[in-house]
Amino acid sequence: HPPAAGGGILHGRNLDWNLEQELRSMIITVDFTRGGELLYSGTTIVSFVGILNAMAPGPNGFSFSMDARCQGGKIWSNLLEALAAGAMTPCQHSRTVMEAATDFASAVSLFESGNLVDDGYFIVGGAADGEGAIVSRARNRNVDTWMIDESDAQSGWYRLETNYDHWQDVPSADDRRTPGYANMEAVGKDSINTANLFSDVMTVWPTYNPHTDITCIMSAKYGDYDCSIWMDPEDDLE
Repeated sequence: HPPAAGGGILHGRNLDWNLEQELRSMIITVDFTRGGELLYSGTTIVSFVGILNAMAPGPNGFSFSMDARCQGGKIWSNLLEALAAGAMTPCQHSRTVMEAATDFASAVSLFESGNLVDDGYFIVGGAADGEGAIVSRARNRNVDTWMIDESDAQSGWYRLETNYDHWQDVPSADDRRTPGYANMEAVGKDSINTANLFSDVMTVWPTYNPHTDITCIMSAKYGDYDCSIWMDPEDDLE
């Protein structure tokens, strides 16, 4: 259950797309190879071109997940831009990044660039201590990159993202941030590991809720990539 003693980065993600059970049953983890060697492992849906989250293992490895950025948008202008400027969906862009990046820094740089159909957050974890970032993207530019910074008095040893800009207050009707912070602080930096990140943070309400489709725990340094698919979120943890 590293890395409490061994250092490194743990990356937890919940996907709350409220998918139909038929689609949940088609969620798969795929190993992508190049020249017979594992390039990365990623989670996707059968016949879906993009990826939902992924991890390249090893001492220079990295992981990513993505969240919707609740900024609204206009569907027709987004589609026109996709056709005219070759913009990609965040899931498609993520696949190109996972294929091109060689380490945490290059992954962050690639997530900061490129034209997207819609706004989003790319959450990136590396293998070494301090390698964690949340990239807040507008469609055609990077808005903000929020790195792990232990000099930051506000929970600087980790970064937490739901669906709202970290520098803005979250709406009271959808405040998953405050309980998430409380649960992370209750576990603590000196005790966090893959087991209690799953049991005491990622599967605790409201981080885990009736809309949760998958929960993944990733660690590039240790090669851990574990995803749980919740076929019935309201009953699966009982």
